[in-house]
Amino acid sequence: MLKYCHLSYKQKVSHDPLPIATNQLSPIEYLVINHTVHLNEINTLLSYTPQLRHLSLQRLNPDSNGWIKLYPIILNHLTHVSLKMNIMFDEFESMIKNLFNQVQVLYISTNKDEVYLNASRWEELILSHMPYLRIFNIAVSFNLSINEDIVKYIGMIDQFDAWFWVE
Repeated sequence: MLKYCHLSYKQKVSHDPLPIATNQLSPIEYLVINHTVHLNEINTLLSYTPQLRHLSLQRLNPDSNGWIKLYPIILNHLTHVSLKMNIMFDEFESMIKNLFNQVQVLYISTNKDEVYLNASRWEELILSHMPYLRIFNIAVSFNLSINEDIVKYIGMIDQFDAWFWVE
């Protein structure tokens, strides 16, 4: 039985969308995808892997048709998630609430939305929907022009020095 799956391809692959799994389930526990995955494919993909423990998506992009609703999937074994993504914080928040509430280790990298630097929003999300989180690593990058207020971003980062984050 396949436990580890690493998918990597260089060309755009066109495919018909998969339906949500009903009785075709995979025993995969470790899944790494080194190609673009769109947000609208997450529910379907995860519906086939109920035993998933570690998930790594190297290019998570928004749906080309706009933001979609994610539906809850029970993933009791999924404890480690690593995402390099290009989605807005609201979309990410929906993923956490519906799919990743059992996560213990979360690594994310994004350059999309300055809301990712909002410490109080993170605190609320973690306290409300991520009760098992013990390792949290975030990398947010922006291309700033000379005219932008760098002090604003430094102030946002300084919010992560609050008691919640120190504890």
